[in-house]
Amino acid sequence: MIARLGQAFCCIMLVWTAPALSAEAWNCKFKIMSDDAKNFYGVGKVQIAGDTLNWQPDPGRGATFPHTILQNNDVGIVAALSQAHMWKPMGQSGIVPLIGATVIVLDKSSGDLRIGSVMANSVNNLIEGHCQRTQDVPKSDLGH
Repeated sequence: MIARLGQAFCCIMLVWTAPALSAEAWNCKFKIMSDDAKNFYGVGKVQIAGDTLNWQPDPGRGATFPHTILQNNDVGIVAALSQAHMWKPMGQSGIVPLIGATVIVLDKSSGDLRIGSVMANSVNNLIEGHCQRTQDVPKSDLGH
């Protein structure tokens, strides 16, 4: 009886603590490929928190863009951020539909990073870069 209680306690503790141990993190260097800022270089960070990939194009100073992870395994990560809403483009009059998705692909063996978008009216290669896995960070540091 005591042995079974010990086994149960061990399993409960393992399940309770395992998700909080760490989240995958990558530091990235990239080049913007879109016409707006073509050949601008920058740094970014990819952090995996559960089923979310957080993309920070300017760590510590910029915004964080959460993408839903579609696939995450030993080979790579595929995540997407979709949108379908009305918006007013800067410098233009009128409201237009914004429909599409931004996809992030990270090859875990090579570190190659690519970000692109498929919109209702265009396809865009936005960012190409390279990432290096860093020491995993505690999930509590990700705000979850």
